[in-house]
Amino acid sequence: MAKISVIVPVYNVAPYIRRCLNSILEQTFGDFEVLCVNDCTPDDSMKIVDEFIERYPGKVKRLDNEKNLGLGASRDRGMKSASGQYLVFFDSDDYVKPDFLETYIRELERTGADIAVGGYIRVSGEKEVVFSMKDTPDMPWLYPAVWMRMYRRSFLQEHGLDFRGIRTYEDNPFNYRCLLEGASITVIDYCGYYYVCNPASITRTKNGVEKYRRFMGNFREVYEEYNKTKAFAIYKELLEYVYFSAILSCLLLQCRHAGKEAAYGMYEDFKLQMHQMFPGYLRNKRIGFGKTKEEQRKVRYASSIYRMAERMGLGRLLIWLLSF
Repeated sequence: MAKISVIVPVYNVAPYIRRCLNSILEQTFGDFEVLCVNDCTPDDSMKIVDEFIERYPGKVKRLDNEKNLGLGASRDRGMKSASGQYLVFFDSDDYVKPDFLETYIRELERTGADIAVGGYIRVSGEKEVVFSMKDTPDMPWLYPAVWMRMYRRSFLQEHGLDFRGIRTYEDNPFNYRCLLEGASITVIDYCGYYYVCNPASITRTKNGVEKYRRFMGNFREVYEEYNKTKAFAIYKELLEYVYFSAILSCLLLQCRHAGKEAAYGMYEDFKLQMHQMFPGYLRNKRIGFGKTKEEQRKVRYASSIYRMAERMGLGRLLIWLLSF
């Protein structure tokens, strides 16, 4: 039994997987296992994984999906096979600093928290941008990526939390469920995860309408599950904001070059569903250029500009301009 289980879904990442696994196996903390979940990758990624299995027998393990299931189901597969007291989920095209596991587990064991959250470095070509996390109550909701976190496995088991087999965009609903189930959070002043902007990654491929629908559907499922709970009532204003800002960001991205008809369809669906879940969402006091400063600037600006456009009756024009 390992102290930490590192779960790495593998699909079409032959140029990156060696760097990812090397960064994990060079950790200063040694009591961990690596579970590589083969999601029926069509390239040579698993040949590279098999090399590591030979070099690190018992340390690196291989799990094979019978068919391509996506990130959520692959992470669920890893969770079911994990032996560690703590879980981390790394994307196979990213990499970490050598003290990543040591830093996170030290913080969780010091505080007794259920989840530790740290910052990250965004890598785009030769450019690196550091995103440090501020220790505020809002921060864990605003940055829901699972790879920024380490989880106490017993908390997830106690509350029956997994990724529900969601194919893509599974980070938000998983972490919102954790927070709504009362997870205690500790924030680390540390940036040890390198998030690589891979143009071939799942979140950067085409089919904008389908991607928007999946994203909205994931958020809607969490809403339907928790909207009548006490926790939802406590966090309603914050949830209203994170739903609005996150889904809007997805909408604006997927409208780009989607064509007028598809863009208008997504726009009308966005307005309808947001109104059904949060009728007063455009009046949320967290929206504004100078508000919610933990949020990324581009997200704050997009939310503010969209609200201004809607209030001026120009929302449809904004979407039309993006659709070309």
